[in-house]
Amino acid sequence: MNDEPARALLLAAVGARTRALRLEAGLTVKEFAERAALSPRFVNQLEAGAGNISIAGLARVAAALGRSTMSCSNGWRHARAVNPNRIFLH
Repeated sequence: MNDEPARALLLAAVGARTRALRLEAGLTVKEFAERAALSPRFVNQLEAGAGNISIAGLARVAAALGRSTMSCSNGWRHARAVNPNRIFLH
């Protein structure tokens, strides 16, 4: 089974949600990267849907945005559309 379409959709959703929340918080990429202990380059990759981030990294992202990890995941629900049996984020 090829999970690449689901993976790409999930990474795009994570990136879009991260960017939206960062902008809502009024943070620059550099400020956000420092708060989340990530490099600005990785933040740019993440927001572009090209950064494959760990669960621990997502927790740092949420903390840097003053959010819970679960509240950040609310924007990822539509990623289930490609293969609802393989992606379980709610």
